Amino acid sequence: MQTPTQKRISINNQLIEFRKNMPKEFGCIVFTPDVDSYIKKDFDNNIIEILSLLKRHTKFDYGILKSLYKEDYQQNEYTRQHKNGDRIQSIYKLKNNSVIWIMTSGYGNHQQNIINNCFDYCYTTVLFPNEY
Repeated sequence: MQTPTQKRISINNQLIEFRKNMPKEFGCIVFTPDVDSYIKKDFDNNIIEILSLLKRHTKFDYGILKSLYKEDYQQNEYTRQHKNGDRIQSIYKLKNNSVIWIMTSGYGNHQQNIINNCFDYCYTTVLFPNEY
């Protein structure tokens, strides 16, 4: 059994490893205030849950989106293939059965921005639907 300090170190290492291996097309990760509050309620467990959903999102597993919105799923796939700077959206259920969205805006724009030497407008945002 891990001590609280060992568990926190393990979580930090997982976060560092995820960020190091995250495809650049997904840009920076940001959390909305409500998601940040959700994580802080039970940090050790909730950050791992959110991290696992982010991993699914970056592997183009859109969660329950495919069954809910066929057009959004098709748009995700088009954006994925063409890296045209559009949005990729995923919808998941948390362990408490609430719905959470993960949206990447500007998918693929990171390369254009590097070439143009300007700010990166590609972000992956984790949010609850009521925060949209």
